[in-house]
Amino acid sequence: ESWDLSDPTADSTVTVDVDTTLQSDNFAVDADVQVEDDSTYTVASAGVDGDGAAWMIQVEGGAIVYSWRNHGNGDWHKFKTDKHIEKKTLANVRMERAGKIVVFWVNGQIIAAFKDDSGKVVQVSGKLTIGFDILVPGQCHCGNGSVEQIGVENIDEIEDTPIDSVQVIDTVETVVDTIDLTKDSVI
Repeated sequence: ESWDLSDPTADSTVTVDVDTTLQSDNFAVDADVQVEDDSTYTVASAGVDGDGAAWMIQVEGGAIVYSWRNHGNGDWHKFKTDKHIEKKTLANVRMERAGKIVVFWVNGQIIAAFKDDSGKVVQVSGKLTIGFDILVPGQCHCGNGSVEQIGVENIDEIEDTPIDSVQVIDTVETVVDTIDLTKDSVI
């Protein structure tokens, strides 16, 4: 499913029932987001009003923050990327979860990934909120940004991602030997 919130007359926040797409360990959330400042803005959340598993995707200080719990009475876990989102600039943010692997994309580039060994994830129930969360009544995390469009989908696997059993993936720079570049192998 997807929602287009770019129309000036559209609601800036949306609440819908969690559908079967988000009731598994294999899903993706893809959103075009703009934040106005460095405070916390909730892009989307699911199940925080329920008694089962839940998650939130937020932008805080330009970093993507993914928080989740495995059951209603469970502790919240949190993973935070480096800063990749600029204020007052529209950015495409994508989070993919395939089993225990979670990958974050910004504007089509993988920026971080990790393996979630915190426990078995159970079904999310409750509401999917777009543009805010309802974890703490009266604390919205919604007035300092906007979601222009958002979609959720099932995925079978995360493609083209170099993930194995490592905990966090960082970009690795390849050193180029410039001495060999001065040799002409054609002569």
